[in-house]
Amino acid sequence: MRMPIRAASPSITRPSRGRTILLTRRLVVALGLAVLLLAPTGSVAHAATVQHTWRAAIGPAGVYGAATLRTYTNRTASLVTSARNLRARTWYHEGIYRGSCAVAGTQILRMPVFRTTSSGTARTTNYMTVTQAGRIRTAIAQHIRLSVRISGHCGNLLSVSSRAIPALSHIYVIVMENHEYGSIVGNASAPYINSLISRYGLATNYHAVSHPSEPNYLALFSGSTQGVSDDGVHPLAGRNLADQLAAKGKTWRVFAQNVPLGCYNGTTSSGGADGAGTYARKHEPAISFTNIRTSAVRCARITNFAHFDPAAANFEFIVPNMCNDMHDCSVATGDTWLKGFVPKILTFLSSHPAGVLILTWDEGSTSLGGGGKVATLVIGPRARAGYRSAIAHNHYSLLRTIENAWGLGCLNHTCQANDLREFFR
Repeated sequence: MRMPIRAASPSITRPSRGRTILLTRRLVVALGLAVLLLAPTGSVAHAATVQHTWRAAIGPAGVYGAATLRTYTNRTASLVTSARNLRARTWYHEGIYRGSCAVAGTQILRMPVFRTTSSGTARTTNYMTVTQAGRIRTAIAQHIRLSVRISGHCGNLLSVSSRAIPALSHIYVIVMENHEYGSIVGNASAPYINSLISRYGLATNYHAVSHPSEPNYLALFSGSTQGVSDDGVHPLAGRNLADQLAAKGKTWRVFAQNVPLGCYNGTTSSGGADGAGTYARKHEPAISFTNIRTSAVRCARITNFAHFDPAAANFEFIVPNMCNDMHDCSVATGDTWLKGFVPKILTFLSSHPAGVLILTWDEGSTSLGGGGKVATLVIGPRARAGYRSAIAHNHYSLLRTIENAWGLGCLNHTCQANDLREFFR
């Protein structure tokens, strides 16, 4: 039998207006506390200014990713982690440690666990409360080395200089070939390069991003390897550094030794106005981009060394031939070539001190960091004399330095890369 629906019990009375207001206020406070408890701790850091930045490469040469610790002016802090090469769909513990994270009992802070994707990667941001950040600040103030650990993978947090990249009038990039850091730094066959190292800045933890050569050149010019994994001919449609420079009214030139003039699109060429030697297209990234190769005006900015002029443009990308870049010839041959060429730039910079030359190698002989550990020098009047930096950098860092010097924005992987600002004074 269907039971009749009862009316509300008359014993339940409505609260007074004053009591309603009081209950409402209590509810609002309770909800506010719940939001604070459930929200990422210290999320107010968004409204604060970054005070200090510390970075760690997780595992050898950052094989397992990188972590960035930031402290803020509102006394909070955050830890941003980009993990890779971990197990797929697995939960990982993360923590900050005093000294080496390999030593038991040194953990300062345990961060929330994170789960990797199907490819074994993850990106997570953890905000800290004022109390949590205080532990970090105390350790920093006591000059205690800090480390980040993702399960068994560790990395030391190194301070990133608060220096800004100075206003630069000219930037030159010279790319040499196929030598690991240890075969250049301290090598008696490279006396000129090592004299530059003693006078200027050296990145001691800098890596190429891939093998073979061409992907590294594309990374330097476009912030991405563009999916290229060989040294072939690849017409590319992506944006590149030349596009960024043009958008900001900055000029650019590419000087490639032994390249024929007139938008040459062949794979190699020998001789010509530069004399003996062989040009290789795989070492000259600008010609791979369709919006440069198909434009007579833009192609004209790719010329040989007979036309080299340190005053020709704001940015100059310099590619020696296959012998002078150490690809086909010895370290000593490349060193001798640099001894004859680099002073042309340094003489110009002596009267135009707001310029810098960056000398690097496209790849090393190992796969550390993706393409091997390579020597990278920051040279010029604005470079810190005899400076060494162990901060993890790669080719994307070099391009990011150019972008940040002129406010160009970022391209592809440079949007997550650091720059070389610690080398400038």
